[in-house]
Amino acid sequence: MVNRDPGRRHFYISIVKSGVRIGAGAALVLGFFVNAGLLLIIAEILGVQYGLIFGNYEYGNNLGLKILGVPILIGFNWVVLTVICGSISDRIFKNSKILSVLIGIALMLLIDLTLEPIAPILDYWEFSGSKAPLQNYIGWGLTSIITQSLYQYFY
Repeated sequence: MVNRDPGRRHFYISIVKSGVRIGAGAALVLGFFVNAGLLLIIAEILGVQYGLIFGNYEYGNNLGLKILGVPILIGFNWVVLTVICGSISDRIFKNSKILSVLIGIALMLLIDLTLEPIAPILDYWEFSGSKAPLQNYIGWGLTSIITQSLYQYFY
């Protein structure tokens, strides 16, 4: 039996019209989240599986469900950190995308420097040798160049 409830039909039409209205802006936001999220999950998988980008490390159990050794939450975490750092740097340097990207990278590295000593204690992740290598910070910097550039482009 077909549902002919006009209220429900109006609700669905409203959703479609709203989506069309915000179209380009929503597409840019969605584009940023998808591109950044995929890039970051791939970077983390390469790190955990092969020691590439960030060094040799593995995730503990406190960050939830994992895919190929990487918690799903990590992709979301990277995107959120990128948006926060990008937003702060953009407010400081409204007229310079390059300076916004550079300050965003610096903020991302500052967060990583703060997290690394407590991550093993909280069973988030741990590097072989117990201390984050220089490769980790270089990896964060290079990854942040890409994510902060994407953020400044999409926003």
